[in-house]
Amino acid sequence: MASAIELLVPELLDAILENMKLSERVCLLRCSKYLHCRIEPLIYGSKSVCNDAMFWACKHGSQPAICLAVSYGAYVSTVEVKRMKMPGTVKVLTLHLAARKGHVDAFSLLLDLGARIPNVEPMQLRSLLRRLSRPIAEVILRRFLQAGLFSDLKGRSGNSGEFSLVRIIRGGASLDLVSLLLDYGVSLNRPDTVEYRVLASPLTAAIMVNSGPIVDLLLERGADIHGKDTDVKNYGLDKPLHIPIFAAAQTMEKHGFAMMQLCLDKGADINSSYRTRIWPGWMYNPLLAYVNSIRPWNLNVSIRPAEGLTYFLGNGAELESSTRQWTRGVQWFGIKPPPLELLLYKFQFKHLSDPVFFRIIKFLVEKDCSRPTVKSILSRTLGGHSHGDKHPDFLMDWKIFLDLLLKQVYYQHDRHLVDYLLRSAIWDVGRQLNSFSETARFTIERLWEAGGYINLETMIGFKEKGGNAMLHRLTRRNMLIELDHVCQRHTDFRSCGHAKRRLAFFSLLAEKGSDVTKRDGDGQTPIDVLLKGIDSVPENGKQYLLALAAVLQRQPVPTPSADIVFSPKNLYTREY
Repeated sequence: MASAIELLVPELLDAILENMKLSERVCLLRCSKYLHCRIEPLIYGSKSVCNDAMFWACKHGSQPAICLAVSYGAYVSTVEVKRMKMPGTVKVLTLHLAARKGHVDAFSLLLDLGARIPNVEPMQLRSLLRRLSRPIAEVILRRFLQAGLFSDLKGRSGNSGEFSLVRIIRGGASLDLVSLLLDYGVSLNRPDTVEYRVLASPLTAAIMVNSGPIVDLLLERGADIHGKDTDVKNYGLDKPLHIPIFAAAQTMEKHGFAMMQLCLDKGADINSSYRTRIWPGWMYNPLLAYVNSIRPWNLNVSIRPAEGLTYFLGNGAELESSTRQWTRGVQWFGIKPPPLELLLYKFQFKHLSDPVFFRIIKFLVEKDCSRPTVKSILSRTLGGHSHGDKHPDFLMDWKIFLDLLLKQVYYQHDRHLVDYLLRSAIWDVGRQLNSFSETARFTIERLWEAGGYINLETMIGFKEKGGNAMLHRLTRRNMLIELDHVCQRHTDFRSCGHAKRRLAFFSLLAEKGSDVTKRDGDGQTPIDVLLKGIDSVPENGKQYLLALAAVLQRQPVPTPSADIVFSPKNLYTREY
């Protein structure tokens, strides 16, 4: 039996429906077939309602709702959506809405109904292509290609209409799909971002996922095993993973030697170098890429670090080299950071108690005990740049490494290297007074015991005729950066921590035999250099300089005068 509302004359029913809200009409529509037939055209007759219905249907993959909205005039290719924080609307691709949740049937239905890719914002195109490049979207991607929509993307501005083969390969695409995309004309060399400031090419993406068949396919189609840098010129990269040999080295620990050996067999250079953004003064090479990929140390991986390093060295990798480069018309040498240094400060010295780690460090010390490498490690340790002081057993671990180093130097019969390291240690500590710690004291004492000569007349970086150049430089006024601090803030220099460290440092030098009687090219001894211009120094500063002179001459430190007046002038300023 018909309800009362169904018995109303059509004119009166239409008048009632016009004054009802949309939600009320929808509820009434569900009451009977008669009302459904009367109300549905009224609801979908509104363009905005039809647009919203199409949006909901594509988003949720409802095929009947898509057909219904299209039958009432909804545009099958795009829907209009309000912008979030801006006035107006934006056209969204219906294919993108269906692909977002992987609605294969809804996607196919839209294609059958004639959905295309009209002129929309580039962001909409990029978003659709990203959805189609996901691993779960391979069926949708094939359907997209079969519908002939790839031709709609050609000629679009920029890269908004290009598939990213890198994303597709990294998503686990099959060999057949990659071959199909190449047949359709997808770019073989277009790089894409894989990490922040890291790009990859399709070939390196295949190397990183350890897909030998795809690598072979790309090489057959013309991919360059040496990598092309034209597409990433002037782009500050953290890692050069767009170059195949670097990508193979980066993933060698995880996947083994296969990809690395393939690159070498195809003619890639194991000593390739690249200037990165992180290390602008150093040249990154495949060996460093491998060492940098090791983490954490005790991880169960395909190959152990010892095997990986042996593999690199067995194939001709250089532990230390320099590469001549041109930057803005100026020639410079980019030094590659030593793997020994990188390992020590990546995993810290505390891992030396691990037998495997110790064997690796010993192996690298035996292979590369050159001056630049050892000097860099020494400067980093004594200069306060290491992570060593963060764990209590650092001094013990440093002793282990230093003994290992000196043992190798002894085998090489390189007496000059010990002299070089001793002078380097003294200079590093003298320049950065706060770094004079137990580690620094032990290092100087150990190098001196190993035969290092403390009174050589030349020094790293500069030479002076006659005299002990190092001690002369250490006693110059510009090296005593704590002197102004003592003069301005301390009546008694013995209450200043900076002064205490300087006195202890000079006392150590005197104890180890630093000669203060030798003269430089101007005929001055280190004491003369130290006390030069002392009359212009405040009284408390004079007492400090006299104390330093006494320590260097191994004499008792004089007691400061009781009548020193402390002046608060310039209390909170420093001139150094």
